[in-house]
Amino acid sequence: MSMKRFKKAVKIGLITLSAVAAAGVISLAVVLEPNVRIAGWARLDENKLTDAAGTLVVLCDDGKSLGPFYEGNRIFTPISGVAPCVIDAFVSAEDKNFYKHRGFDLWRIAAAVKNNILSASFKEGASTITQQLVKNTHLTGEKRLSRKLQEIRIARELERKYGKDEILEMYLNILYFGGNVYGIGSAARVMFGASPADLTPPQAALLAAIINNPTRYNPYSKPENALRRRNLVLGRMLENGKLSKDEHDAAVNEPLKVVKNADLNFSYISDAVSEAADVLKCGRAELFNKNLTIETYLDPELQELAADAFAAVDAGGAVAQIAVINNLTGRVRALYGNSEFYAPSDTKRQPGSTLKPVLCYAPALERRLVVPVTPIADKKTDFDGYAPSNYNGKYAGWTTVQGSLAESSNVCAVKLLQMNGIENAKRYAAACGIAFSPRDGSLALALGSLSDGVTLRRVAGTFQTFANDGVYIPNRVVKYIKNADGAYVYNAEPAKKRVFSSETAFFINEMLSECAKSGTAKRLRNVRGVCAKTGTVGDADGNTDAYCLAYNADYTVAVWLGTADYSGRIDVTGGGAPTEIAAKILGGLQKRSRSVFNKPNTIISVELDGDEFNLNHRLVAASENVPKKSRKAAYFTRETAPQNFSAAPNPFGNDSNGIDFDNFEVI
Repeated sequence: MSMKRFKKAVKIGLITLSAVAAAGVISLAVVLEPNVRIAGWARLDENKLTDAAGTLVVLCDDGKSLGPFYEGNRIFTPISGVAPCVIDAFVSAEDKNFYKHRGFDLWRIAAAVKNNILSASFKEGASTITQQLVKNTHLTGEKRLSRKLQEIRIARELERKYGKDEILEMYLNILYFGGNVYGIGSAARVMFGASPADLTPPQAALLAAIINNPTRYNPYSKPENALRRRNLVLGRMLENGKLSKDEHDAAVNEPLKVVKNADLNFSYISDAVSEAADVLKCGRAELFNKNLTIETYLDPELQELAADAFAAVDAGGAVAQIAVINNLTGRVRALYGNSEFYAPSDTKRQPGSTLKPVLCYAPALERRLVVPVTPIADKKTDFDGYAPSNYNGKYAGWTTVQGSLAESSNVCAVKLLQMNGIENAKRYAAACGIAFSPRDGSLALALGSLSDGVTLRRVAGTFQTFANDGVYIPNRVVKYIKNADGAYVYNAEPAKKRVFSSETAFFINEMLSECAKSGTAKRLRNVRGVCAKTGTVGDADGNTDAYCLAYNADYTVAVWLGTADYSGRIDVTGGGAPTEIAAKILGGLQKRSRSVFNKPNTIISVELDGDEFNLNHRLVAASENVPKKSRKAAYFTRETAPQNFSAAPNPFGNDSNGIDFDNFEVI
């Protein structure tokens, strides 16, 4: 052991031994005598235990239940309705002395102290099932001695008032299994399509494995981890005499099997639960135990449209998330995913090129640094040591700002971000709901490289803003929440904020309509009135994420395809399957889409001298003697329209905004 590791082990040992010593000194007065009151310390609250039998009802926009799993369904499962192998699995995995101790296990604490010293870490805890029940219903997860002592104290009181089977019953009903699934009854239904009474030893062992770390042992996204942990639990069941050798071997050799696509509305329900917890400022478990009714904006017809569109396209086995959002209200009308345990609200991914419009292009347009037709050189460029490459190493040479967006040029996006200034650009994106880490301060932001990633709905919100004339409305799934007495505890009120001018929104819509006609999203070209942007994230080993964000004046459709984690790869790009899915959904929305994009009266069309544009990369109004075939029509605001005619030296009259258009460098 190195000296550094030795010192760390000594420190951990001293801290842990001090905790044990302190616990021993005050055990009689504090732990073993819970009736002794201590100022500021929590006491057993039996209401928090019985709340575990609560109900959460989630409704769609027409007031109907989203499914039988949530329709007045009590998650609570009595201990008599649980198979013996389930009890054996959880007791073996979490607390083999459960039926012997009185709330806490001193021998286990001592063993944990020893193992933590030897490993020079705090990786091993010593909480009994009773303590875990207390922690999950009464206390926070902070690692402090006072919190641990309170946990032991309340556990002792709990053991005095309830029998072991009652405690185990409450414990099994409050456990979190990931993906908004709480309680043994719900977990059995979601993962195996079965009741707890019908679970087999390998199924019971998997559930006992997951609760140790629902993310690390997620059977959908990390099956290898889940299988390894399941088999570890089966081994403990063998050691504890709960399985024979033959039963153990048969269970270990059984493949990992979980139900997939059990609920069409899983993603929507997941986001509704997350959003409700956020607006009520409580934890998800607490939310679920309040006997609340949540009405959402889900439109079942659009939910099926999204599911059918995904099913009709070869997605190469990718995991999907699809959102359909009303631009004018921010209401999420559909949210479909093809993978359980993959909640959109909780899932942040790298957005790739989908952030280019809000981060690079719109700020430059808003600040009148460019117009859509401004010439820009798409060529290999080194930005003080940062040299981004375009997809497949292709460069257009001289193009326009609009053309560079349609083809998703990485180089041009970086040029625009540099021109805007990174912090200026981030302010615009943040106003549209994009959250940045303090580490997000490089030009790589232009390519969607965010330290913490971003959710699909947040990305969709930026495109809603352009469709909504530059006004940002946070998208949401929850309409209202009522308590058990039918009283409103939350009623959604739309919050609107102008981020971009009407002119900027118009320009972006025009530019992204070109992307849908002839650019990277051209598979949308047969759908009327559509704008779109694609994005693909990957590395030398392949792609991890593929996007299409497409919208008309009324609806934004956000499609993401990828893997459940970054270890896998997909043979999909944003312009492929995601765009095909978006095309099918927006095609199906045509009958509902009646609005048109706003065109401000400050926007004018100017005919440019095409020869000056093509040969000299200058924006000059065409004089009367320029033939029709050499004219090029383009949109401008009144203040940015070229004032000079053919051969004029400056594309913006006497003011070029300080930009050298040949090289796009600030001068």
